[in-house]
Order: sequence, then C-alpha cells, then structure tokens
Amino acid sequence: VPVTMGFFAVAVVALLSHLPAAAAAAGGSSSSSSSSASSMASPAYTMDAAANTKCSEVMSKTYAQVTVSGAPVESNFKNDQFGHANYQCLRKMIEKNKQYEMAISYAWCVYTHCETRCGANPSDASGEPCPVGSDDVQKCQSSVKNYLGFAYRKKPTPDLVKAREYYDQALEKWPENCGAMGYKAELEMQESKQEAAKTQLLSLCKTCGGDDQATKTTLAAYTAAYEDPMYVTGLPTLPADITHDNTRPPSTALDHPSLNCALELELELELELELE
Repeated sequence: VPVTMGFFAVAVVALLSHLPAAAAAAGGSSSSSSSSASSMASPAYTMDAAANTKCSEVMSKTYAQVTVSGAPVESNFKNDQFGHANYQCLRKMIEKNKQYEMAISYAWCVYTHCETRCGANPSDASGEPCPVGSDDVQKCQSSVKNYLGFAYRKKPTPDLVKAREYYDQALEKWPENCGAMGYKAELEMQESKQEAAKTQLLSLCKTCGGDDQATKTTLAAYTAAYEDPMYVTGLPTLPADITHDNTRPPSTALDHPSLNCALELELELELELELE
C-alpha cells in the first residue's frame, strides 16, 4: 500500500473493524439517517393499500406509458391517469426496480408536493402528509433532489453533470443530508476523482458520524475502489468475533473500535502532511 494511502486505509479499517459484515459489503448506494433519502440493506416501503396498488401499477408500465410524449421531464408524468406520486414508491422504483428514467419524471411529481404538503401551513387541502415524513419543506426537496441525482447517475446513459447538479442542490437545501453527501462521494469515485472523494467522505464522516448508514456504505465503496483493508498488513489482528472470508488472507485492523471516524481521518490527514 503506498504510504499516502496506507494511513487512510488504517483509518477506514479502524471503523470497518466493528461494522456488521453486511454493511461493509454493501453495494453502490449510500444510505442516510432516518430523515434523509436513504437506501437500507432491507428497505421498507411503507404505503397504504391504495398507494401500494397505484405504485405497482405505475412500475408495471413502460416509460412511454406513464409520461406525456414531448412534455418537459419536470411535468410529463401522467398523474391524471396514475394519481399523484408517492415518495415511498419513488424509493422502491429506484432502489428495488432500478427504473431510473421513469423515476426522474416521477420524482418531479413528488417534488411539487414538498411545498404544498410540508411546513407549518401546507396549502394542499387533501390532508395528505408531507412526502418524506419530515414536515420540513427544505428537507423534503433535498431528499427528492438527492434521488434525482442518483437516477441520473445510474440510468443506462448516465448524465453525471446533471447528477452533480442535483446533489449540489440537495446539499444546498439541506447541508446535513447524509445520503446526498454519500452519493456525491460515490459520484467523485465514478469520475475517478479520488482526492475529491476522500474530501467528501471526510465531510460525511464529520457531519454524520461513523454509525450512520451513509458513512458505512460510502467507506465500503471507497475502500473497494481504492484500497482493500483485507490486505493491509502490520496492524493488530481483528477480534475473533469478526467474520472473515476464509479464502482470503486474515484481516487486520487497529484495535480501537470506539474511536470516532472523523478523528481517525483527521489523524490520517495530519500524518500525510508530516510525511510530505
């Protein structure tokens, strides 16, 4: 491991050494705290029966069937035919079904409800709740913009410029949106911008802490992309209760599972500076 990367690996391993195996092995989507847009290992999409039926109907259709041809993507979802969009259905559409093109149009319908159904005096007389459950207009809009960024990044023909635009807008509306911070770090990795990814990861770690699901999965994505802690040597062996893949060399890690990840990463950066 190169010297300038090795200390970062140490910091990452120190955190990952006490995470559940499933979190460390999580795939390409970062999650967040309960109030932000998230992607959990076993997500629950809570909808009433009517909303769930509508959601299933929409997801069973093609993109052409649920959108108005030639209309702007911000307003082309056929809500007059399929009903108003539901945030939980948007999550399911993206996280489970991976219907990214459809989700972009659908998300804009959810977005319009943030302003009319959230806040102290919502103008929507239907009595429907704030889409994300937070009752905060900015957090609701940030959560939807986060998913817009994710959909643009993951669709068959990715638009990374648009993805960055929506992640930035999500964080402008809600700087502590852990999910958006994690996804933006993954965008930096996708564009092979390791230093930018590291900076974003450090910011995520400081803001959301080591126990947040976004931090865990983004750390895992970073180590998978740039360095494999399973092969870091010269450090104390992991505790016996940590599960290993027996086909690989024994894992090693610092024996400090209680240390805060932000402090670990700050120490790593200080050590790098001293070596320059």
